[in-house]
Amino acid sequence: MVERKWSEVNQRVGYPIQAAMVQLENGGILSMDDEVTKYCVSYCLLPVVTEGLRINVDMWNAHKIEGKLYIFRQVI
Repeated sequence: MVERKWSEVNQRVGYPIQAAMVQLENGGILSMDDEVTKYCVSYCLLPVVTEGLRINVDMWNAHKIEGKLYIFRQVI
């Protein structure tokens, strides 16, 4: 279960940010060789990642859990 959740987190949060970073580097817009640039990028991305994780947690907490109670409600 945990492994599936980490995969989902990576797909929704990690991979899109990584793809954007690779695109910026490949386009010559950003160079991660400089330590100051690394710090600034991590400082700016931290709120983005935090918000993505918060949204993911909220979505997880809002999903329906199927089980006996759910099936029982369906029958009645």
